Amino acid sequence: MIQGNAAMRGWDPFREIERMQAEFSNLFARGNDSYAPGHPPVNVWTSDDGALLSAEVPGVDPEKIDVSVVGDTVTISGSRALEESAPGVEFLRRERGHGDFQRSLRLPFKVDPEQVEARCKDGILWLTLPKAREARARKIEVLAH
Repeated sequence: MIQGNAAMRGWDPFREIERMQAEFSNLFARGNDSYAPGHPPVNVWTSDDGALLSAEVPGVDPEKIDVSVVGDTVTISGSRALEESAPGVEFLRRERGHGDFQRSLRLPFKVDPEQVEARCKDGILWLTLPKAREARARKIEVLAH
């Protein structure tokens, strides 16, 4: 049946996938001198008490990093200054991003914004994100009649 279907002749699903991948790459590609989507890269661990998030922010002044929490969403934003070259010297390669960045992550629970802790060490931002009281599991006592 496929051989007789004129619409299917010449159609290669793998070629179509490659074409779509190229289009998505072009759609989301940004210059090598600015932050790309998904930056800063993060790791997130969860437990019964909340979450721990680490984000790569090398070269970013901790005073230029903003962290906000609304409900179940954590937003990290900031800015990395452009490295200037010395007079008479030009860049051969520039891969490290500069400029403004923002990254929002949705967690599977609400966070208690009053208890969030943020620290930055060795270019890594660490966020301790405790669950909001109403998001914590609690033991319910079962009464016998």
